[in-house]
Amino acid sequence: MICKYCKTVNNNKNNYCFTCGKNITKSLNKNSEDYLSFFIDDNIKPHKPNLYAFIFGGCYLIYQKLYFYAYIIIFTKIILFLINPKLLVLSIFINLIISFTINNIIIDNSLDIINSIKSRNIQHSKIKEECIKRGNKDIIIPTTTFVSIFILFLILIVFSNKAIINNKKILLQDDNSNKLFYKINDSFIKNHFNYNNIYTNSYNMLNNKCNINIEYTNKFYTNTDNFLKERIYYYTDPKTYYIDTKSTNDIIWKYSKINNNIFYSIKYNNYYYLIHFSNYNLKLCKKEYKKIENSFSFH
Repeated sequence: MICKYCKTVNNNKNNYCFTCGKNITKSLNKNSEDYLSFFIDDNIKPHKPNLYAFIFGGCYLIYQKLYFYAYIIIFTKIILFLINPKLLVLSIFINLIISFTINNIIIDNSLDIINSIKSRNIQHSKIKEECIKRGNKDIIIPTTTFVSIFILFLILIVFSNKAIINNKKILLQDDNSNKLFYKINDSFIKNHFNYNNIYTNSYNMLNNKCNINIEYTNKFYTNTDNFLKERIYYYTDPKTYYIDTKSTNDIIWKYSKINNNIFYSIKYNNYYYLIHFSNYNLKLCKKEYKKIENSFSFH
């Protein structure tokens, strides 16, 4: 196929001239490419990467008035951020794909608009006037969009960081826990009660799926094993159980594991303490339980 612009002989399988880059098959009417200059810049060549598209992504598509593609890209990035901020790294690959494909899309879209205008059989001056109007680029809209997206991401980052901080926020226990101190995620709901002179701080999360009971009492027991045995039967009804020792933060506890229940017990300054974790094998619970286990200390 011979290009009517530069007279280069091209392979019939190619849509664009090898020499000048003009579209040699898309045109529905003669000389449609003559109006392309009203729509595209000189740096837009078929099959060539577009640096501006790589840097500005969806905002550049808005500048080119490719709104459908632009909002798909923008909303995809927002969704990726909401799923996991780390997924925003995929934006680099998305913009890379855009940069290598956008020029052909711009040229084809511009030719479709030109051919649509020319199909109305209007005079050349009217076609030119319409092409200038449709091809005119407004920098205000993409700039406003870019700033709005930037502000939106700042807001999302602030709230995301706040959520992370809240997720890591700790509560230093007061006298309700006597001398035992620990750190606990404030997403746990706390209740405090006293039953038969055993004081309990109860914490639950995920609709009681994750439940922690921290007890202390100065009631008389022969030893820590007997106290632990009583509390094991209070919370569970085991056929058998065992009592072992376990160290956390240099504290030696009496320890027992019964099904999905973990028990820690110790005597400190004439007080008996018990920590009971339920649903310990539940992944979300176990993650938080480990943090609490590693924070125990006496003051």
